[in-house]
Amino acid sequence: MAAGPYSLYLKENLMATVRVRSDIGPVSVEHPEAGELRITLKPGTAYDTTDVIVRTYKWAFESDVEQATGTPGEKRSVRTR
Repeated sequence: MAAGPYSLYLKENLMATVRVRSDIGPVSVEHPEAGELRITLKPGTAYDTTDVIVRTYKWAFESDVEQATGTPGEKRSVRTR
């Protein structure tokens, strides 16, 4: 299947993002490339997955993508109107 111009646009212009986990408070970390520069990671702040901060401090981030299926034993329900 050939890629159309729209799919090429999406591939080139959309970045995958992650957010700082909500279960950690604002935390100050050292920037891995700038030495003494410190960065404050605030819950909910979005970062590009290719950012050096994300790659270095993986423990502080969670994906924006919602899991489509439940994990084994997980109960899911749908509200009815």
